[in-house]
Amino acid sequence: MVFRRRLTLPLSFTGRHLLGLFCVLSACAPPVDQEMPSPAAEQVSPYVSSEPLTEPRIFGPQILSAPTPEFATTFSPDGSEVYFNTTPADRSRIDLVSSRFETGGWKTPQPVPFAKGFRNLDPFITADGKRLYFSSDLPTQGKEPRPDTDIWFVERTELDSGERGWSSPVHTGPAINNDGWDIYTSLTLDGTLYFSSDREGTTWIYRSRWTEAGFEDPQRLSSAVNFPEGSGNPCIASDESFLLFSADLPGGLGGSDLYLSLVQDGEFTPATRLPTPINSAFGDFAPALSPDGKYLFFTSERPGIVPAGATEGRPPGDLYQVELAAVLP
Repeated sequence: MVFRRRLTLPLSFTGRHLLGLFCVLSACAPPVDQEMPSPAAEQVSPYVSSEPLTEPRIFGPQILSAPTPEFATTFSPDGSEVYFNTTPADRSRIDLVSSRFETGGWKTPQPVPFAKGFRNLDPFITADGKRLYFSSDLPTQGKEPRPDTDIWFVERTELDSGERGWSSPVHTGPAINNDGWDIYTSLTLDGTLYFSSDREGTTWIYRSRWTEAGFEDPQRLSSAVNFPEGSGNPCIASDESFLLFSADLPGGLGGSDLYLSLVQDGEFTPATRLPTPINSAFGDFAPALSPDGKYLFFTSERPGIVPAGATEGRPPGDLYQVELAAVLP
């Protein structure tokens, strides 16, 4: 088994349009003016549960979490839009889809309008909602898809109809991307970008600080979070106080598990595996935080929408939600 597949691509296969100087210059603009959203008390986000969620629960059963695999969740700052990945039952392609919460319920997810025809993975919306980062096999030269993925972003636009849309994809540039799998982004409020990459032969977690000159050269995180077997799917707290990620280690509960590392005096503490029932005997990966920081979302391949034994081979994953207070010490 290829480690990155367990962490980022719930697919059976192992596997980016030259944007020119404009994209290089665009990628050197500051990421966003990020501030934590502070909605009025009456503007309750639709993911907020009316009851305690101390154990994981399927999010959006049948509409968002369907019989086919879903993974990698991110929300607009007000929580009214959710973006995630889906694949068909045969895992022959990957779709990046979105759904809006309207008239009391989530609408049927629809493919995003940008980068059609390519594999677009692991979306992340910045805290101000102005950018959506994602990984894609969009070509950086020629017209054919890349054999791996690079990290891209799109920016919020206003359509003629008054509705919100997204710009064309912009490549984050050579400071971030390498000849390999650069994938699964998460950003802090100050624009520091966390992602995973196999540029050194093993999938590990990297960090790139933002400066006035753009993103710095990425630095691999310490062995406190980067295991010899590999680590991926980084989800960094907006204030950089803790890191959640996935790893598939010998002696784990089964498949990949979710891990937590706190940041103390600027250093990551040795990562610890999250307890059951957050982790399970099945693959648990792709952690994400709700905009208000109250909930952890993740993908699990435990029996859910599809019962155990109902499919052959790797089970489909569903989106799960649990209170972050059940995760943090």
